[in-house]
Amino acid sequence: MSEKTAGKNRDGPGAPSYNFMLQEEDVEALGTTFRVVYADEGSPTDPVIVCVHGAPATHKAYRHIVQGLTSQGYRVILPNLPGMGLTALDPGGVYNHTTEHKSEVIRGLLSKIGIQSVAMVVGHSMGGHVTCQLAADPALEGTIQSICLLSSAGSRPHKLFSPYWLYFIFGQLIYFSIKLPVIGTVVKRIVSHIISAAGLRGLTRDAEVFSWYEGSQLHFKEFATNVEQLVKLNLPALCFYSHNDKFVEMPVLEDTIQRLGMRLEDTVKYNGEGVTMENFKEGALKRAVQFEKGTHMVHYVYPEQVVKEMLAFLQTVVRPK
Repeated sequence: MSEKTAGKNRDGPGAPSYNFMLQEEDVEALGTTFRVVYADEGSPTDPVIVCVHGAPATHKAYRHIVQGLTSQGYRVILPNLPGMGLTALDPGGVYNHTTEHKSEVIRGLLSKIGIQSVAMVVGHSMGGHVTCQLAADPALEGTIQSICLLSSAGSRPHKLFSPYWLYFIFGQLIYFSIKLPVIGTVVKRIVSHIISAAGLRGLTRDAEVFSWYEGSQLHFKEFATNVEQLVKLNLPALCFYSHNDKFVEMPVLEDTIQRLGMRLEDTVKYNGEGVTMENFKEGALKRAVQFEKGTHMVHYVYPEQVVKEMLAFLQTVVRPK
């Protein structure tokens, strides 16, 4: 294991200061080896929270809420998925950017560093698919105590991917064209510009290109099947979503909440000023938190409120000392 301090990144000027100490591990997964770069914050004896980023993103997607969690007695592990600028792709090209492959890499990392119990797996955006894949994995049954979805992709394509057949075709063309000389460079620049125009930013131009491809590799029916399995397991779940999410619209978000079996009376609503209008019923193990103006990056806009609700939920699930 090696360590290094997080270096220069492309975060905007409004990004809060948090000094992550990055670590590296050789992880066996998918029949090959990945040099996984990750952050491991908090005390090694505290209950574990695993945070899965979306795309394009890195561990720093959670920089707004890490300190709020570690200061209250939680250990937060933040893996960097291959191709997003820190963890390199495997030389043999086995990794295919799907939810299944992402889950295998994370599972390999957790095994390598000796994690046997996880209080919560958190997933933002496309990371929500990975979270549910991990939690529904029979090999991890009994290991994961709860999940938390932040503005998660759902069981059907959202507007950003519509029409999905066309998005899928472009994703395939982009992925294979970037490997070509000259043409690949041009394609990367064009796709990077499109991603930036959508309000997203990756650590590298390649990460931005791969994010488009990863969107074309989402298996929506598989997600629905995983959620169905989580309901059968009666796994505690917490969902955050926003009315003004321009990437994943309300019907998709609400569909996920309904599939998870959450009740309307166990939904907390925050108004446009971030003030809660109602509270959970104590002890509810399936909860939703709705923001009027949280955007797709709800944990950026309202970090204190998100941490507050996560801690209240975790207190019910794991009751740390």
